[in-house]
Amino acid sequence: MRNKEMTVFKALGIMAVVMGHSGYSVSKTFPPYSFHMALFIFASGYFYKDEYEENLKLFFKKRFKSIIVPYFLYNLFFAVVTYLIFIKYNLSLGTPPDFNNMILTLKNFFVQPFIDGHQYFLYLSAWFMIYLFTVQIAFILFYKSLKKLTLNKYIHLIIFTLIAIISTYTSINFRNMFTGTTLIIVQITLRLMFGLFFFYFGLFYKTTLENKNIFRTSILILIIIIQLRLIKFWDINYTLVFMDFKGHVLLPLITSLTGIYVYMFLAKALCTVLPNKDILYNIGDNTLHIMSNHLFVFFILNIFIVKIYNVDIINLNDVSYKFNIDSFWPLYFFCGILIPTYIPVIFKKVAKPLYN
Repeated sequence: MRNKEMTVFKALGIMAVVMGHSGYSVSKTFPPYSFHMALFIFASGYFYKDEYEENLKLFFKKRFKSIIVPYFLYNLFFAVVTYLIFIKYNLSLGTPPDFNNMILTLKNFFVQPFIDGHQYFLYLSAWFMIYLFTVQIAFILFYKSLKKLTLNKYIHLIIFTLIAIISTYTSINFRNMFTGTTLIIVQITLRLMFGLFFFYFGLFYKTTLENKNIFRTSILILIIIIQLRLIKFWDINYTLVFMDFKGHVLLPLITSLTGIYVYMFLAKALCTVLPNKDILYNIGDNTLHIMSNHLFVFFILNIFIVKIYNVDIINLNDVSYKFNIDSFWPLYFFCGILIPTYIPVIFKKVAKPLYN
């Protein structure tokens, strides 16, 4: 049975992701890069169940099937698409040592996704899928052991908070401390530590906070005031994939929590007025496809724009290129959301009778 609030919450979250990648943000107070990845880790933690700990093999199998399999199917698709784009337009939207042999680069295809997921630029936003998988597996192994020491949820929260603080603190200088393969391993580990806190906080919210009256107008106003003070003095955006918190230790944790609170507040408010078949529910049910495909949708739009407005196609070598973003951002944003949302919906409607 669908959890309406969390479905809308995820829908708002993926809209923040697409908005961030569009190069335009309608919210300067809560910019997407200050919280959006933490939001999805939090949402995943919310759905964690203790019974998974009794069958780790089944948990791994389910997560492998729901995350890893679709990730690498899409990875294959984008390997081919990136190669065809190179052949047709001479655009290098990938990072292999030899672009002409890109599809045959096994390291690029199988290893790079676990490092930063930027092997194919039109697919780079999906790095989060592999990251989420590793967070889920690391969490269940660590949490199962932690509960043997204590069942106190508040002690658990303190421990996961300290792990996150160690992560952000170490991220300040880790590039000066390590090189080569060690640097990559450290970066992956620090990223994992950061994610463990928000995954647990999603679980903590469900078991401890959800039934308490924490979503009040007075608290929302206080959160907004805090956020306004933060953005006055600091750039609160951060890049989780590269553990770039701009030298801040607590700030990325604070802004992630304020962003999660505001979006959950909005999701709860919307659920009181939305009809059961509202578009937001479809968006929330298809976040994986939107995460995977919205940059490709942007690229297709750019191909049309290049032809219509006689723009130099070399601009498309930059995956972040957007034409006249101040005027065209609604086109990028709504196409990036709606096309990946409704292609799976239409496919399911067509495929089901054929399957039957």
